[in-house]
Amino acid sequence: MLPNYLKRELSILFFVINKKQTTADEISQSLNFSKRIVKENLLIINKHFTEYLSIENFILSKKTGIITVRPELRTNAVSYAYHLKLFLLKNNVLFNYCVLLVTSDTIEKSQILEKLFISPSYLHKLTQRLNTFFDPFDFKIIRANHLYSLEGNEMNIRLFTYLFLQDSFQDLEWPFPTISIESLHNKVPKELLEEAFKRPHTKNRTMDIISAVLQIRISKNHYVHPPKSIAIQTFFTLVQDSFDITVPFQKWYSSPIPETDKKVEIQYLNFLSHIFISDIVPKKEKIKLGKLFLGHDHSFCTLSRDILLSSIHIENFAVAKEHQYLCMYYLTFLNAFYFLVGNAIYPIISLFIPSPTFHLHIQSKYLTAITDKIAPIVDNVDHRTLIATALYTLFTSKKSAQIKIYLQMIKDFTASYFIENRLLSLYNPSSVIITDDYSLADIIVTDTLERGDPSKKVFYLDSVNNKESWQELIHLIQQSYLEQQGLQNEIN
Repeated sequence: MLPNYLKRELSILFFVINKKQTTADEISQSLNFSKRIVKENLLIINKHFTEYLSIENFILSKKTGIITVRPELRTNAVSYAYHLKLFLLKNNVLFNYCVLLVTSDTIEKSQILEKLFISPSYLHKLTQRLNTFFDPFDFKIIRANHLYSLEGNEMNIRLFTYLFLQDSFQDLEWPFPTISIESLHNKVPKELLEEAFKRPHTKNRTMDIISAVLQIRISKNHYVHPPKSIAIQTFFTLVQDSFDITVPFQKWYSSPIPETDKKVEIQYLNFLSHIFISDIVPKKEKIKLGKLFLGHDHSFCTLSRDILLSSIHIENFAVAKEHQYLCMYYLTFLNAFYFLVGNAIYPIISLFIPSPTFHLHIQSKYLTAITDKIAPIVDNVDHRTLIATALYTLFTSKKSAQIKIYLQMIKDFTASYFIENRLLSLYNPSSVIITDDYSLADIIVTDTLERGDPSKKVFYLDSVNNKESWQELIHLIQQSYLEQQGLQNEIN
């Protein structure tokens, strides 16, 4: 739906803000743009920040080739980026047309023309373009009696609407012109509103958007249909009977909705909530569901179990039962979601800027090994790629590196004891180790001149009471840990 130039600008912007520093080469290689395009777009992005947010030189490009966010802006860089993203989106007429369609059940042609400041012929062209974009989602814009509305696969209409609005507006603006947040909260039981105070503002806004979407669609009798697949139907029931997270939304399923439609509605919502608002599911419930899936004979569970058992021992490291259960939880839901939406899964993923972690473009021997292991089990190449990438993320999350530190404090004979205890209070002792063997050390901490092995990182700590030096040492340890962990993932 968005023009390529805008997707390119946003991709580069979010790449830069997610790095402490980067280079044009790294951006070019990671995003597959030429260095010339990268440099041109960095200038354009800075112009946008000046024009829309009155921020000069948001991104700095140094003579050394280092590219970074201006240091004093780094703390709020993500917020600035999302504000700019929304400004740019709202300057796009196709985006605005889409917002009008998804935030109301029907809208008059005259309203669209007035709000978008366009001609009827241009509206016709925009409608054709949007229908082409909506085609993989199996719904389209219907025109009848000068009224425009969305019709087709009801689940996909709701899913698209939620993802589109949540990713675009976040909690920066409320996108529904005819529904207020207050009116939604008035229908929520008092005890559930009290629970809202325990959640972050963005998560509450996410749940408000879901509630508004449900109100718009259900109030006009647009109900989801039961899945055609028996496997999906029975999996919905299995999940619903095990853990129901739809209580905050069930106010929209009161009479006069037929009971059979209500049951299907709640099962869909419960299933999709596990995927798209998964962090409201307590970890202990995910573990319980994963344990249930590991021993269940449902076809989605057996597929996930076969995938997990075939790939989990590529590495010779112990995998705790709890981690196996969590892997089963995520794998089974991802497999079920793939079978539910089919070819629409990649258009759905493409709605996110930047892409979600289970769809990162990664190249490593470890990922290749996972892909090869599950190939006999997962025939479809797209499905296999999706699952392999998810497994890579799940497995590498539990991989640990070891940073060995050699202490050489000559001026203060109590300093080594102090540093060791301070580091052990900050880090897991299996991850950061104080060693007496200089040859094994990754980092040398010293208070004097050290002309050692150039492959080792030497850190000068003049005093254990120097707060700035401590911060730099902690950063060096964390950086070394991540470098070593990344190297492991690449080699393995």
